[in-house]
Amino acid sequence: SREANDMGVLANSLIELGNASVWRVGGQGQARACYEEALAISRELGSASILRSCLNGLGLSYLLQRNLGRAAQLFEESAALCREAGDRTLLPLPLNDLGWVALLSDDLERAEALHKESLALSKDLGGSHRAFVFLEGLACDAGAKGEAERAAKLFGAAQALREATGFCLEPAMRSLEEPYFLGARSQLE
Repeated sequence: SREANDMGVLANSLIELGNASVWRVGGQGQARACYEEALAISRELGSASILRSCLNGLGLSYLLQRNLGRAAQLFEESAALCREAGDRTLLPLPLNDLGWVALLSDDLERAEALHKESLALSKDLGGSHRAFVFLEGLACDAGAKGEAERAAKLFGAAQALREATGFCLEPAMRSLEEPYFLGARSQLE
């Protein structure tokens, strides 16, 4: 893509490289570099669809490193651009991730509202292989609120969907979810 000067394909390739790197242990630096380059290209090209994906990926890299302020900025911009473009396919992702920012900031009501909105949008689109992600967010919200039984049911539903779709929980997400899972489990024992 670089040799052919095909900047649109290059930006999409960089997003995919970022996506592959973001979940690897120690891959945050490489992921961020890929997303940042794709972001610059998408802004230069004026490609709103590439821009939305870049913002979300870059926000995720910051969320996983607990830089909540920067993550929130990127997710907010991605969500706003999704709404502006009517992109209901991508919109659940930045909303879900904003839910994580809220949860990690102890804004439990906002977290739950955002995770519910993500799940509702997914259902409106006929369900999604990502539904388990939104259920996990809601499970963590319930765990944070001390609603152990509700958290357990949501974690169970999410796990069943993960198994049905063949998606495993990435270690980076496990580190976000684990305190809520363990807290709910200890309340039920």
